[in-house]
This record gives sequence, C-alpha cells and structure tokens, in this order.
Amino acid sequence: MDKAKTKAKTKMMARTVTLGLLVLLPLSGEAQRLLTLDSCRAMALRNNKQMSVAKLKQEASAYKRKSARTEYLPKVNAMGTYQYLSKSPSLLNDEQKDALPQVGTAVGTSLKQTLGNWDCRRRPSTG
Repeated sequence: MDKAKTKAKTKMMARTVTLGLLVLLPLSGEAQRLLTLDSCRAMALRNNKQMSVAKLKQEASAYKRKSARTEYLPKVNAMGTYQYLSKSPSLLNDEQKDALPQVGTAVGTSLKQTLGNWDCRRRPSTG
C-alpha cells in the first residue's frame, strides 16, 4: 500500500510540475526579445541615473544663468503716503499755545530788526 501511495503522489507531483511549465513557458518567450545595438543604447540612456542627474543639473544651471541676467536690469522701488488732517498737528495743547503766543515769530522779527537790510553779497568797504 505504501508503494501505491508513493506512486500516486509522484504522479500528482509530475502533473503539477507539467501544468506549471505549460503556464510559465509562454511568459518566458515574451521576455526574450531580440535587441539591436540602437535599442540597447536607447534603453541604456533611458535608464541611466547619472545621465538624468546630469540633465537636471544642466537645466538648473540654465535657470541660474537666466536669473543672473535679471541682476543687470534696473531696480525700481516706489512708496508713497498721503495724510489729510482737518487741523494742523501740534505738540502743544491750547493752553500752552496761549502761554507762548509768538515764540517763532518773535525771534524772526528780532533777527530782521537786528540785521536790517544788510546785503550778504555786499562786501565791506576798506578804506
């Protein structure tokens, strides 16, 4: 009986292996295709990491050169403000303004009186 079981197992294993080979053989036929020198070279260039890195570095340097050219262009900055006040701004309140009514005008008037009509372009006469 042991021989019959062993024979049955061997027959079952042979069928499984045969079935597996029949399934896998068509797939292996597709994997083996004829490659020409040009197709090998094209595949090598497509899959080469160093070539793709070099191409990216070349693009980066082109963009860097393009951005460096913008440094030659003139730079223009503009800023503006506008403020409208209904009253003129002052650091003094009304009481302080009344206490010092003519601080700026009194000094200006006294300077005019001191200098008179003296002309700065006129040279003093030597004589």
